Amino acid sequence: MRDFMRNARKFRKDEDGNLSIEAVFMLPLLFFTILATIVFFDAFRAQYLNQKATYAVADFISRADQAIEPTTINSLFTVLQYLAPTSKEPQMRVSVVCWSDTRDRYYVSWSEARGGVIRHNNATVNSIRDKLPPVPARNEFILVETWMPYEPYFNVGVGAIRLENRTFTKSREGNGGPQVRFMSGGRELYRLCP
Repeated sequence: MRDFMRNARKFRKDEDGNLSIEAVFMLPLLFFTILATIVFFDAFRAQYLNQKATYAVADFISRADQAIEPTTINSLFTVLQYLAPTSKEPQMRVSVVCWSDTRDRYYVSWSEARGGVIRHNNATVNSIRDKLPPVPARNEFILVETWMPYEPYFNVGVGAIRLENRTFTKSREGNGGPQVRFMSGGRELYRLCP
């Protein structure tokens, strides 16, 4: 019995192998932390690229000195795909919207969409009115919305998400008149603000 007690005390005080046991607990945690850092950094990078691509599209349209055509929208969609690369197709909607003080609502002058999203109409634009900027009566602004699917490289608790960006700008060419006109099939498609 005496040998057993002496060996038990010796075993209790022995610290050989503690590093191996701690490593078994800490290495998976360290590995998971590194993977999570990579995934979160990549998600923020994808959001940043999508945001900058949205700004580039809005800036191009705001500088238009001629009517925008469907081929221009197609080209801008290609630019969006190039600036914010993703494994799945992004979506883009470009609209010119105005505010009517007398009717207390937004009106869509024109809207075009690519990537499977629908065009805005008066009802859809007013359904997001809390996300639109306040503007003076009968003033128009360009609304560019983009969506980009994001799938992380590793499963660290963040699943596939849809990155959304919305930006507003005014035309740089207009002097109180209509901002950006849209031409399709040789005809100008544009509604004046009521």
